[in-house]
Amino acid sequence: MKLIKFVLLSGLLCAALSAGYLANQAKDNKAEVALQAAIKTETVDGDLRGAIEQYKKIAALPGAGRATVATALLRMGQCHEKLGDAEARTAYERVVREFAEQAEIVAQAKARLSALEPGAAGAREAKGIVVRRLREGPGWGFGGSPSPDGRYFSDMDWKSGNLLVRNLTTGEERFLTKSSEAWSEYALYSVFSPDGRQLAYTWFNKDGKFEIRTIGLDGSDPRIVIGDMTVDDVGPVGWSPDGQYILAFIWRNLTIYEIVQVAAKGGSFRVLKTLDGFSPRKASLSPDGRYIVYDRLPTKTSQNLDIFLLRVDGGQEIPLVEHEANDTVLGWTPDGKGILFASNRTGSIDSWVIPVADGQPQGAPGLVRKDIGEVTPLGFTRDGSFYYGVQAALSDVFIATLDIEPGKLLSPPAPLARRFVGNNNSPAWSPDGKFLAYVLGRTPRYKSILCIRSMETGEERDINPAMYFGWPIWSPDGRTILVSGMKTESREGFFFIDPQSGELTPFVLNEGERFVQQAAWSPDSKTVFFRRFSGDLKEGWYIKRDVASGQEVELLHNYPINESAVSPDGQRIVFRSYEKPDITLKTMLVSGGDIREIVRVKIPEYIPGYSGLAWTPDGRFVLYFTARLDPQGVEKTELWRVQVETRECKSFGLAMDRMRNIALHPDGKRIAFDSGMPKIEVWVMENFLPALKVAK
Repeated sequence: MKLIKFVLLSGLLCAALSAGYLANQAKDNKAEVALQAAIKTETVDGDLRGAIEQYKKIAALPGAGRATVATALLRMGQCHEKLGDAEARTAYERVVREFAEQAEIVAQAKARLSALEPGAAGAREAKGIVVRRLREGPGWGFGGSPSPDGRYFSDMDWKSGNLLVRNLTTGEERFLTKSSEAWSEYALYSVFSPDGRQLAYTWFNKDGKFEIRTIGLDGSDPRIVIGDMTVDDVGPVGWSPDGQYILAFIWRNLTIYEIVQVAAKGGSFRVLKTLDGFSPRKASLSPDGRYIVYDRLPTKTSQNLDIFLLRVDGGQEIPLVEHEANDTVLGWTPDGKGILFASNRTGSIDSWVIPVADGQPQGAPGLVRKDIGEVTPLGFTRDGSFYYGVQAALSDVFIATLDIEPGKLLSPPAPLARRFVGNNNSPAWSPDGKFLAYVLGRTPRYKSILCIRSMETGEERDINPAMYFGWPIWSPDGRTILVSGMKTESREGFFFIDPQSGELTPFVLNEGERFVQQAAWSPDSKTVFFRRFSGDLKEGWYIKRDVASGQEVELLHNYPINESAVSPDGQRIVFRSYEKPDITLKTMLVSGGDIREIVRVKIPEYIPGYSGLAWTPDGRFVLYFTARLDPQGVEKTELWRVQVETRECKSFGLAMDRMRNIALHPDGKRIAFDSGMPKIEVWVMENFLPALKVAK
């Protein structure tokens, strides 16, 4: 009996021990899962305060493994450190005090404690560069900026056009402007004041004019600093340290770029620098407010940008970075001792820092990080973190087959086989249908490449006219291709490109305050139709121009006409027209009379601009796209056709993200177009500068 009791007691004890072990193991597994979730919150979502709360719960979880708890405390300390919180030291000290057996984790905690000691030079480098993505999607633009303390990010709301700020810790959004009608007026660029309490921003008002405004972070004290500017673009880029002045740019006539100093109260301003030709990618004010740095073309015929520095109170322009490569400003470091810039001098686009003191370079640039890529600088925070935008994906060219009359899709869209992915657009068929021209992606900034592809052999030939252009249109006789673009030594407008030699010839250029856009060929290749408009958008003309003589005839004046296409018989023109709040398609005689509506699209749907219109070879139908925004702000487009005489509309059932540039093959069956919604990402690069002492 005693033996039986002993066996039973032993079994029960083993079972109890096993159950306890399994329970503890389950708790440890639960803690490990929670740890991985917290790490994701920290590194992927970029929510440092949210991650801190998760790490706290893990550290307090009964039965969690000691390695798991130590790791949670270490990472919690790192989050506090990034936020500038004193609690970082407390977390590191607990790791050292309570987890001596976790040697590797303790060593990291001790290293961070040493780094937090006053005067610990070089401590930031020990941790290594950290690059993390904050957010992605259409709701994040490139006109915003981080607050000096890194808590907020200003932006434009994709759906309404209003200015908002996002709390980078909680994700909460707060609107600072409240335009009642979406996109009737909207915000563009915005930048925080040095104390983080105000924002200066660009506002495009209902009258089609630009304003520079300021507003408190809490929405208080809204002011119009400068109002009713009839220019091409304007925006703030920085504040003086005392908040009295705003550094801004004004772009006039698409050719003159002014860097100006504007009084934050009163709006008086003076021009610091006038630049002809292309606008800089970035102008940045030094933390002490004494200097501005910017990039520009050193000569009008140059192909790459150099970097220059100028005293705000006057003085001679100083070349800061001169190199055969393309060098662009990213921003002045918060300590005022260096300028971060991007350069392709190694073959990839890398980030570099050049040391500066008293407005002079202090030695050669140093490489910071390889392969940062084509980025848009958004600003620094006080701790030296650099925020930037990346346009991660663009459009590609697709081909599908249609049966026009019944409105059927015969074959789904297939991507055109191409060398590069992500930025190929604007397809155009040759008149005989044997070639497809399109704008090739992965090209240098301010340059485009026209690719002509043989549809029989797949062979591609590139034409590089050393200019920025888009929207190629093949002439019906096949002798030339018309593009809209800008060449560095001339103005913006229409150019002809010879598809054989690549020779470039100006056709119609902008003149003064009058600009041209959205061209269409006549079937005999003798005439080009296009829109001309005034810089203040108050006047517009629809013009037909004889290619040989240059003689022009005005067909319509101040009529809401946009892109157009001429019928195959040369008798009628179809065009897109905005008649608030609807968008319509109409036709008219080539002489300008007999205007007839054939399609009306009502909000929230619309016919997107620059999406293209295409007549069928028999002239009976017109192809077009409609669009609407989904709840995430992604533009969903759909292909339609309208029977011109009966106005019968029918969808082909082809729907994709942001389709543009319809091109119908001469056989009337194959259609080419580009599709793809830009994937906009905001990133932050941390811990890449020496220990920073912020300029006072």
